[in-house]
Amino acid sequence: MGFLNFFKHENVTPSDEQFLGEWKLIKGEGLEDSEGVSMKFLSDGKLVYVIHQKDRDQIMNLSFRVEGNHLVTDQASEPSEERTKFSFDAQGNLILDYGGNKSWFARV
Repeated sequence: MGFLNFFKHENVTPSDEQFLGEWKLIKGEGLEDSEGVSMKFLSDGKLVYVIHQKDRDQIMNLSFRVEGNHLVTDQASEPSEERTKFSFDAQGNLILDYGGNKSWFARV
């Protein structure tokens, strides 16, 4: 996906709608150095991923889509698709499994 494609309006599909809104990290493996993570999935297929740190926030603007049980993201500034396995637990929390490291997010 090219840089300009990030700005192109792409509506999400019904399977993507389950992600829409804001999510906050409640538990994560491999994120010990952060003060937390939040994500905001937008209806135009954009994802704002923020790693909160003591002295600053690291913000990543991504595009997203769902393929089966994978969340596919792409960062316009460094184009390269990333695939993350996902599921939802009984409480409705989003569980992302990226290379064996799992993170649990609750809807805000």
